[in-house]
Amino acid sequence: MPATIVSTANAEHYKWGGPNSTDCDAWYLVKTADLNVIEELMPPGTAETPHHHVRARQFVFVLEGQLTMMVEHHDFLLHPGDGLEVAPGQVHQAINRGAASARFTMTSQPPSHDDRVEDSAAAAPPAKPSPAASAEDAVTALVLKIYRQMMAGKVDSALITPEMNAALTPDTVAQAQALFQQLGEPSKLTLKMHMPSADGTSYVYTGTFTTGDFQVLIEVNKAGQVSGYRLAP
Repeated sequence: MPATIVSTANAEHYKWGGPNSTDCDAWYLVKTADLNVIEELMPPGTAETPHHHVRARQFVFVLEGQLTMMVEHHDFLLHPGDGLEVAPGQVHQAINRGAASARFTMTSQPPSHDDRVEDSAAAAPPAKPSPAASAEDAVTALVLKIYRQMMAGKVDSALITPEMNAALTPDTVAQAQALFQQLGEPSKLTLKMHMPSADGTSYVYTGTFTTGDFQVLIEVNKAGQVSGYRLAP
């Protein structure tokens, strides 16, 4: 068979993801009985279901955007030029938590589509978290939500106090957006301490970024709104 240039313009295309299997795009760059190389495009907020493969070994390589790969319950944040191997039997999930679409290639040997086993969370329900753990998880989710909105340059005013909203001038938001986009999304957030403040609670996290670890400090009032948020080396 003669060599042929292949791209998304002429490769076999299919859709996947979401309730109607239409959320994401994929193109077969190589499709043989022994090997698949697929280019995929995941819009912001999309994710595949957790699963594993019995025989297939996979390698994901990011071309554009940011892609979170959950492998055995550990999150790995991949940027353009980053790759990650997933061994047979490892539970994994691709998630786009970024503000832009993620484009990447997925190489599978042997092909993985007929070798996929869904890993339902209902099969092994986790222990019920304590109220304190649930509250901390909610704050951690709020930290990430504000961070992602800062990366996108627009913060939901319902999540922050009127005072903080007034302080977020266009110049302030632009400066924060530039910093947060430079750092990228943290691959890990660890709550180090929390203490009562005048109007609510102060939380201190250690955030693991591509450029190193930073402290993430957040103030949350009694109504659950953010009254302060900053990063510190």
